Amino acid sequence: MKLTSPAFYLSDNVSVTHDHNQITFIDFSRGISDEYTVADNFDFSIFETGISEYQINNSPEMLSMLKKGYFVSLLDLYQKYREKLNNRSFFGFPFLSIGEVINRDNITVSILGVCYDLGASYKKNQQFTPYILRETSQSNISKQFGNNMIADCGDITSDTVMKQNGEKIQQLQTICSLLSKYKKKPLIIGGDHSISFYSISGLLDSYNKITILHIDAHFDGVGYFENDIENLDHSNFINYLLFDERVEEIIHIGNRQMGYTPQESKKRRFVSLEQFLTEAPKKDAIYYLTFDVDWIDPTIISSVGTPVAFGATLKDVASLISHLKEYNLIGADIVEFIGSFEKNSENITINSIIQQILNLLR
Repeated sequence: MKLTSPAFYLSDNVSVTHDHNQITFIDFSRGISDEYTVADNFDFSIFETGISEYQINNSPEMLSMLKKGYFVSLLDLYQKYREKLNNRSFFGFPFLSIGEVINRDNITVSILGVCYDLGASYKKNQQFTPYILRETSQSNISKQFGNNMIADCGDITSDTVMKQNGEKIQQLQTICSLLSKYKKKPLIIGGDHSISFYSISGLLDSYNKITILHIDAHFDGVGYFENDIENLDHSNFINYLLFDERVEEIIHIGNRQMGYTPQESKKRRFVSLEQFLTEAPKKDAIYYLTFDVDWIDPTIISSVGTPVAFGATLKDVASLISHLKEYNLIGADIVEFIGSFEKNSENITINSIIQQILNLLR
């Protein structure tokens, strides 16, 4: 009799199937699968009962069963699979679930990709960027961090079509809220800039009075739709945060958008990079960095949704990041880059910036 199991989920994105003595791990978030051949006497009962990765790691009942030898063979296979994944993670950091991150005191920063571009109004395909940057990051592997501080938590993605501002993207807010409660710092890899609304909103559950450092060619405040989340996109997400009492201030750095008048507010300031570099962080203030790569001049980084001429140089980026060492950052994102294997030099540049931001967060 041929046995083919439906997807058994080890986590939100990883499923396991078996066909006779062949076990296959399928990772939807990374678009990869891995097969293992097991002995004829392998215990397949797990496929009938079901068990989640969270239960394996945290349930006393499951741990007790593991100690008795139950499910151990599958867990061993899963560990081998995870070791393989670590060779394809951002910069070789360990792949960990959100549950594992919050239960490990030595992990301080979580990298999370968000495969979402439904909030982009012009050029899209930012949804593929986390995967492409992860794959090309292998040339940027650095031992300066060590594996005991940073984890790659995979991507928020879906094997079905996402809805704009629907449940799937709202998971980002839930995840960031959970991470913040355990004082873990997220680095979100987008995706279009609308995702920043969800990451910041999640952090606001634990941190009051966050100051947002907004690095962008645009001020992202076109229009405002009160209590109408369906209209939130990359061009207006700042306005949805502007009216949140928990947001202390929004500092727009180096914006050069023309043709629109931003909504006036005592909460927002527009400064040049030169002005910002002369400022010192406020005492006891906490900051979130949102970095839209279209801030960089398109002659350097052209793969963006809405390019604007006369942008920042890589020297400007270095000066900015050096200055941010003085700031108490509780999270960050880097958005709007459209990754492409055909433009690997740009992938390498963005991955280098990601590494520098990681250095600020750890």
